[in-house]
Amino acid sequence: MKLHVVFISVWVCYLALSISLAGFHDIYRVSYMKAGMKERFKHWAWALFYFLCCLFSFLFFHNWYLVVSLSLLHISIFPVVCNTLAERPVFNLNKNSTLITDRIMIKLGFKDTEVLNFSSFLISVVLLFCSFLK
Repeated sequence: MKLHVVFISVWVCYLALSISLAGFHDIYRVSYMKAGMKERFKHWAWALFYFLCCLFSFLFFHNWYLVVSLSLLHISIFPVVCNTLAERPVFNLNKNSTLITDRIMIKLGFKDTEVLNFSSFLISVVLLFCSFLK
């Protein structure tokens, strides 16, 4: 099998993984709310798990383009799916968020995450194609 087909397959699997993680995150979010818990499940835990999965792919392919592409894919997909499942606007940027990325975007003057999500997705696709050339 050609390497580019394998890379595309891995990319699609990580797309599904990111969507699944967002679904699990929503399940935890709802259960925490029902239990009356103030503290929410930490976003960094999902990000750490996903990043470790990305590093796992590096062990097999030794291709940093692919790892960065998979990381950017998560940045573009996870928040959109989380917002959709939580029935918030798709590109919602919560001004009361404790996420460091949200706080940085608010300080930079962003009103929503649309630009970040689309640009990280496009860069992810470009890096996926760059990974074929390595």
